[in-house]
Amino acid sequence: MSSRRLFLGGLAASSALLAPSRSRAQALTTIRCGSVPVDGYGQPYYGYAAGIFRDAGIDLQVVDLANSGAIAAAVVGGSIDVGLGSPSQLAGAKEKGLPFTFFAPGGLYAADAPSSLLMVPKNSPVRGAHDLIGKTVGVDNLTSFTQFGAVEWFKKNGVDPASVKFVEMPFSAMPAALDAGRLDAGLIAEPAQSAARATCRVLADTNSTIGPSWFICVWFTTETWMAANLALAHRLARAVVQTSTWANAHHTETAAALEKASKMPHEVIVNMTRSRFGTKLDAALIDPLIEIAAKNNMISAAIPARTLIYPGFAG
Repeated sequence: MSSRRLFLGGLAASSALLAPSRSRAQALTTIRCGSVPVDGYGQPYYGYAAGIFRDAGIDLQVVDLANSGAIAAAVVGGSIDVGLGSPSQLAGAKEKGLPFTFFAPGGLYAADAPSSLLMVPKNSPVRGAHDLIGKTVGVDNLTSFTQFGAVEWFKKNGVDPASVKFVEMPFSAMPAALDAGRLDAGLIAEPAQSAARATCRVLADTNSTIGPSWFICVWFTTETWMAANLALAHRLARAVVQTSTWANAHHTETAAALEKASKMPHEVIVNMTRSRFGTKLDAALIDPLIEIAAKNNMISAAIPARTLIYPGFAG
């Protein structure tokens, strides 16, 4: 069963920096939210810890799940109401008839501070893309941005991606798999990336092939839930943006929340590359990911991002 992380106590000193609080005595509306306890998907944990969602009148119950695909399945199945997910993966699901829609910004990839890198063991003979022909590369989710970026990187380096075997594996399991020889390379995101540096080295930032900046994840739900909860969704989206603004400027406080959520050692979190979060749902930061997914035949066509955003929620 998925665990729900309830951060008791909050961060009182940090909360004082936020907008004026709503009455704590008012009834809260429960929203069940699926996320992954990693920094790039950290807004639910950070906003909960800082009291932002509670101040918005929302009891955000955060359900930890393994990846974007698991979150999407839980949203469709009704065990959660909203979630964070990969835009390209959600676009593919939409193309297949699943009624997903985007309503708030999530974590951002930035070329000047990449939080996900292609890594190999320190003693590996692999020095470039050609050395991975016939080899096994780990990604956290097949048909996700981690694979799209790697596929494009192989193409740009003259390697047919079909000559490489991609396997799905949690980021946290990749360093051990690399050490044991079950993987030849792995696309590892923080916080596992920092821990992996003890035994691994960076081969490439494959995500830079997608673009200099784009959404790693966005907040999404079903069109049915949106239609039935439109005012609540707007309230949640405003709280998400407030969380993004606060989290981008308060890494010390978010480090404490991430430590509780991920169970990663404090020293790893404070030394790793921290994620940035979008403050508006900009279609221009979604289109590059969808375009590269279509280019690599992972979806049949490049769906304009503006058509995936619920009316009234685009930044």
